[in-house]
Amino acid sequence: MKVVTPGHEYELLNSTGTRVIGILQFLQKKNGKIIKDGTTNEQIIKVLIDRIEFLQEKVPCDENTEAILSLQKALTALEKRTADRVDRGVEGSDTY
Repeated sequence: MKVVTPGHEYELLNSTGTRVIGILQFLQKKNGKIIKDGTTNEQIIKVLIDRIEFLQEKVPCDENTEAILSLQKALTALEKRTADRVDRGVEGSDTY
């Protein structure tokens, strides 16, 4: 993984770290306006949960269960953060 734009854009490498296989672009805003469309932390966590659940069906292990639970906890925390921002009327802005 290589940081292209801190907090927003990353080059993803193959499993051996020898080749760039894609770019991960997060939503980037300035003054409340989208300057680069992209994904969110929540979407990435959902992808990881799905992948690990798939792997857990193939080769179950305690570590997969622990990882899934930890990711679900992180997702819940981020969703709570978003709900709080909505309640305060700052969701979609640069105000935290």
